[in-house]
This record gives sequence, C-alpha cells and structure tokens, in this order.
Amino acid sequence: QLEVPQGCGYELYRTREIHATSANDGGHANYYLLKGPSADLLIDTGFGLQSLHHHLRQLGLIGLQKLVVLATHEHFDHAGGLRDFEGAAAIVMGDADADAVQCGNLIRTAAVEVRSYALTPWRYWDAAPEANFSKALLSYKVQSHVDRRVSFQVLELPGHTPGSVGLFNANGTKEIYTGDALYDEELFDSCPDSDKSAYRVTMEFLRSLAGMNPCPKRDTTQSIFL
Repeated sequence: QLEVPQGCGYELYRTREIHATSANDGGHANYYLLKGPSADLLIDTGFGLQSLHHHLRQLGLIGLQKLVVLATHEHFDHAGGLRDFEGAAAIVMGDADADAVQCGNLIRTAAVEVRSYALTPWRYWDAAPEANFSKALLSYKVQSHVDRRVSFQVLELPGHTPGSVGLFNANGTKEIYTGDALYDEELFDSCPDSDKSAYRVTMEFLRSLAGMNPCPKRDTTQSIFL
C-alpha cells in the first residue's frame, strides 16, 4: 500500500511484476489499484505471464465490489494480462491501441521482446478480450471518505504509442497516472509506432496541468508526488 495525497478519497496499492532469466537483465512493470468505498479501479494488467487478477484476489483486494480496468497502452507489460479481467465492469483503452491488443500484434505490442522471459510468448494473446474499448472520456467516480466525489478523467497522451492514455484527478487532489507517457527515466519514443511530434505535444499538455502529482509506471520506491 502506498501513500496518497490527504483527502484523495481512495486507497492506493501497487504490484510490481519482475521477470529475469540468465539471458537478460530482467524486466519489470508497476500496476496500480485504486480502492474506493464502492468501486475499484485497476491501472494496467501485467505481462500476462502470471495472473495479476489471481494475485489481487488472493490478497482480498478485488472481487468484493465493481472493478473498472484501464490499460494505459498496447505494450505487453501493460496490457498482457487483460484476458484475466474479462469479467470487469468495464475495460477502457485508447482507441488507437485497442486493435493491436485484440489482434495480438506481436510487433506493436512489443511482445516479441518477451521471448526472453517465456518459452511461448504468444500464448497470453490468444485470450485477449474482445471488449468494447473506447477512447471516450471516462468519469470514474467513487464516494470519498470526506463525503465528496472524486472524478478521474481519462486523458489521451499519444506519442509513446498512438493510443496511450492516462488518468487525472482533475477536480480533486490532482494526481495523475501516466503509464509510459511520463516517468522518472528516459522516455521511450522509438517504439515501432511511436510519434515524436505527438510526444512533444503530450509533454506540453502535461506541463499545462496545474498542480499535477505524477504517479509514473517505473518508480522504484513509491508514487511520486511533486
């Protein structure tokens, strides 16, 4: 469980998935679960090599109330576990990335890279959900502990991938969850369908968000609140 801004209205949990073999120096990714009093919101779903859904259920963190899942973009380390969440109340993903996941495109999802981690890297794409993905703004509302509403707005953040999206608590405590669009390491703008021009526009847009508290994917200790 991680620290969150006072009065944000939800609890925040992070799962860090790490894979390493003798053939590589390891891969890791972080996934965030926001638990409100009446609904939960999961940001990204894991590599798909192990079941994040099973892990969270074992811990008693999901399964008792409505679950909304947001996949920030098409890459396997964010969307690989979508197949395990077909029973979610809603799955939201950027329109321009959803087809790559639904079709199991090994290039666009960067799943070719997982050959270092699994003997059959394509196996988890076989069950990719045929969900009604949408890039339309999603108002995700939970009843806060201080008797007010918290609204997370889905932001379109193209550049890293065409359909990258994030979440912004625009009317509350201003935290933002950005997937790979923004984090505290070198940005990846050379993926097969990255667009540097779009990425620059996204960076300017993120700079314009007053008082935002980034919660990036690749942090090493806990969420960063600036």
